[in-house]
Amino acid sequence: MKEIQEQLVAGFPGSFDPFHDGHKFTMVSFFKLHPKATLYIVVGVNEEKEGFYTFSTEEKVFLIERSIPAEYAERVKVIPYSGIIANLFYEQNINMFVKGARDSKDFESESWIAEVNSKFAGNPTTLIIPQTNPVLSKVSSSNLKNFINFGLDAKDFAPALIREALQMRMKDQLMIGVTGGIASGKTTLAEDLQRFSEENSAPKDTSIYHISLDALGKVVYSNDPTPRFLAIRKQINKEFGGKLLKEDDSIDTRKLGNIAFSSKRELDKLVGIMLDPILHLLRKKLDELGKGIFLIEGANLVEGEMTHLVNENIILVQVDKEVQKKRMAKRGLSGKQIERRFGFQFGNKERTEAITARQRKEFGRLFIKIDGSKETNIKEVYKKLQEEYERRYKIVREI
Repeated sequence: MKEIQEQLVAGFPGSFDPFHDGHKFTMVSFFKLHPKATLYIVVGVNEEKEGFYTFSTEEKVFLIERSIPAEYAERVKVIPYSGIIANLFYEQNINMFVKGARDSKDFESESWIAEVNSKFAGNPTTLIIPQTNPVLSKVSSSNLKNFINFGLDAKDFAPALIREALQMRMKDQLMIGVTGGIASGKTTLAEDLQRFSEENSAPKDTSIYHISLDALGKVVYSNDPTPRFLAIRKQINKEFGGKLLKEDDSIDTRKLGNIAFSSKRELDKLVGIMLDPILHLLRKKLDELGKGIFLIEGANLVEGEMTHLVNENIILVQVDKEVQKKRMAKRGLSGKQIERRFGFQFGNKERTEAITARQRKEFGRLFIKIDGSKETNIKEVYKKLQEEYERRYKIVREI
């Protein structure tokens, strides 16, 4: 039995347009059953349908190869093939078909296909792996595309590389987070880049737009008459003491800030209330602006584990803590308020480590560090972002 297992070569065929976490689940499950096997991921090539796919065969192979976890990379081969897959399996001495099944309908369909495949030369067997992760039970390439098209969170369905590739191919949008500590210069950098883009007449596809998550939050806090936002303001008022609503139905943000930053529990509660309306406004803003490079600014992108919103692409603006304190004092914050703010945010080293840890698991993520205490060469950063857009739009690339 051990000898057979060591010689097992299996094939996992599909169109993979694109590869997603449901496919990865099937692959990983196979290796748990056969840890010493070799797996061919076979990308089916159909010239008649090539124009209907989102990605070319070359792009599919690239996206799959860069989405395979490192621990399996040496035992996985990704190949394109045009023709009857069973013929390839026979010629390459591939003993087994590997297929995933999300539900009973899938299982029934794959069982019938398995019976047909067993009649080919070599009598290949089929291993049907049921989807046991409820989060992935409805994941398909089509559903993933719908999520991206509607601006919904797809972090549980595909790696950042593939989410980014879909967003660029379907919507011509490159998402980059701009983050850093309080008063580090994030807003200034993002505004300067947008202004430089406007003044230099960047092509519409690569125009730079700055979207501040704080600014979106202020819309909700204001006396905006949208019924949902009014209901959220009333909820905040109730949850945080009942004395935050002004006569015009806006929130007293200074009072709210003092309460929210009094403890982690209070801050987490506020974030939980505000996240949904902010993401709603972000989706609307992206749809309104259309194509381009989007700088999504948020002080807590890393601490709040929201870097998936920008597909793990980050511009980090950082300054010395003493510089931050001086800038915060100029904004009217007391020494006690300043220390409280620091208590809820990462330091420069901790933030950098958190970003690199997340990016280490993903292929080709963008990480630019900016010293917010010095004058930034906006032209150089702008040029870098333009180059990154062009590289990523082509999909196939090196790091």
